[in-house]
Amino acid sequence: MGKPASIPWKLLTGITLSALIMVAVFRRIEAHGVRDALLRIHLAWLFPAIAVFGIALACNAMRWRVALLHGGVSAGVGVIMRAAWVGHFFNLILFGPTGGDIVKSALFARWQQLRMTQVLAASIVDRLFSIGGSLLFLIVTLGLMGIAESVAWPSELKLGLPHYWWALPLALIIAILVLARSPWRRHPFLHTTMASLMTSLRQFRTKPEIAITGCLLALAAQALLSCILVLCLRAVTRSDFPWVELAWTFPVIALLASIPLTVGGSGLREGAALILLSRYGVPAEDTVAAGLLTTLIYFLWAAAGGIIGWITNRRIKN
Repeated sequence: MGKPASIPWKLLTGITLSALIMVAVFRRIEAHGVRDALLRIHLAWLFPAIAVFGIALACNAMRWRVALLHGGVSAGVGVIMRAAWVGHFFNLILFGPTGGDIVKSALFARWQQLRMTQVLAASIVDRLFSIGGSLLFLIVTLGLMGIAESVAWPSELKLGLPHYWWALPLALIIAILVLARSPWRRHPFLHTTMASLMTSLRQFRTKPEIAITGCLLALAAQALLSCILVLCLRAVTRSDFPWVELAWTFPVIALLASIPLTVGGSGLREGAALILLSRYGVPAEDTVAAGLLTTLIYFLWAAAGGIIGWITNRRIKN
């Protein structure tokens, strides 16, 4: 699960980056305008945003359940939901899904008295589903950009994904194959994990519907997460905008905010929203306020996940 001493440094780095980006954002706007926007929050839009995040977490949990069942691990929906919820908490404090998946797998294996290797192999398959869903989400985003009639990309902005994005799935597959053939495979834990993973991947040849289901659930979760910023913007603004033309911007902002550089995407989300949405006349203060609300929702659900994990561990100890 990694060295505990490394976690504070990662947190410190992420907090520092978030703070630096937020300082740069607030230098471009009027802080009192953000305060005023937050003071006029419409709860009729905020509460659905909170609920949508919960539905997105449920989609992620069901995606993981598909991977678990495919790997021969059967468990109730309730315990899978709790583990996925706790996983969101660790994704936030451990910067991304890698650390969160390991902790989530370890806790779930302990709660259900299962072999860690089998659960971890299913979590790797689940991560492959997530990558597939992200690629589908990118395709949908590009389609929305094509539909928008007045999309004009500023020449000075480079808002696309990093040039190595398309190489990530290939690099992951290569890493799996290298590990499968390396001397490390003789280690009992790694050998068992890789054996379970390779068995699951081979089964996709005869059951492609499993991979399709997992990727579609990942796509649904991504779409829901991008809708949260829309709802938060509606919660703080008094203006109306060309929402059809704006549609492509929210998935791009969600993808940029998911880059594991800052804490929960804070800073990246507000900065990207400020740059993109200002092109359509959205007030900068409303944009930043909506980004802050979205970040708050991420942290609220993460805090709930941490509490659930703590309660569940106490019950098991007792």
